[in-house]
Amino acid sequence: MLPTTVPSRTLFDRLGIGVSVVCLVHCLAMPFLLTGLSFYAVTDAAHHAFHIAIAAVTVPLALAAAWPGYREHRRRAVPLLLGAGALLFVLNIALHDAVGETGVLVLSVAGSLLLVAGHVVNYRARPRCAHHGLPHHAAHHAAHHAE
Repeated sequence: MLPTTVPSRTLFDRLGIGVSVVCLVHCLAMPFLLTGLSFYAVTDAAHHAFHIAIAAVTVPLALAAAWPGYREHRRRAVPLLLGAGALLFVLNIALHDAVGETGVLVLSVAGSLLLVAGHVVNYRARPRCAHHGLPHHAAHHAAHHAE
């Protein structure tokens, strides 16, 4: 029998990668879009609201993926990368007015890259077998390989 993946365990990482990449693309494209728009005040407010919405999704995804993944594979890089990325997203929102658009861009891009890296490491390090890590894992595989 072929090993099966555990979608519920990797779903948070796949969603986290997707949302982080959307944020990264948004933040890298925004300066070019702002150059052509005359409604900067409205656009800046919408940009900040977008960051709040993205953080409301990415931070819980990072937290939901970090601990269970770490418990399975014990790679310290995962909670460190995901935690640092989530922290940069929170700082981006909290310091939005203080750091200016350049600071927001730097915090957003760095946060997105850390989140993507953390989710990728976590996703790749997680076991592919649905029964891996369970007390009966060795017996489970022995039974299936004997068939």
